[in-house]
Amino acid sequence: MNQSVASQIDSRRHPRRQRTGRPRSGPVLLALLALLVAVLGAACSSSGHHPAAAKASTSTTRPNTVLVAMGADPELATFLTALRLGTPAGTLAGAGPYTVLAPTNHAFAALAPSTIAPVDPAGKQKLVKIIDGHILAGGAAGQPLSVGKATTASGATITVARSGDNLIVTDAQGHSAKVTKTLRSGNGLVYVVDGVLLPS
Repeated sequence: MNQSVASQIDSRRHPRRQRTGRPRSGPVLLALLALLVAVLGAACSSSGHHPAAAKASTSTTRPNTVLVAMGADPELATFLTALRLGTPAGTLAGAGPYTVLAPTNHAFAALAPSTIAPVDPAGKQKLVKIIDGHILAGGAAGQPLSVGKATTASGATITVARSGDNLIVTDAQGHSAKVTKTLRSGNGLVYVVDGVLLPS
């Protein structure tokens, strides 16, 4: 049998020997990648969160500042807006420590709109007094609320009393607010209250 005939017979018996170059692994790799993406997607869907979000949600680290702590609570959106409008940038962002009485959105909604709207210099000055009246000063700054009297950053005096299991804060005009919860941060404490303390 001559060489050319033998080659033809061999090629028929072993057709794969005629293929040259590297194996075509592209489709296989794409299929594996698609499977990996599908598995990871199913895992994320079953947990209801992105892995990074899940890690963040289980963190027990305190917020860096009272501003961050309040920003994470949607009930305090109005107070934060008033704070930004009425005080210089960076207020409550320093080392502290601070103790803040933060009225809820509902507490502000009960006030007349003009009470906190800085429509003119006089209005802004009043807003500043309201905000400062919710930040404790002196020896009370950074300390847990305790029964007795305390001075605020506006110079006003407030009274803290206990009624059953609740702490009640009262301003000089007799407006009272109940503490509903406490937020802790790296530079102070935030006491969420259900009323707005007003300057005299």
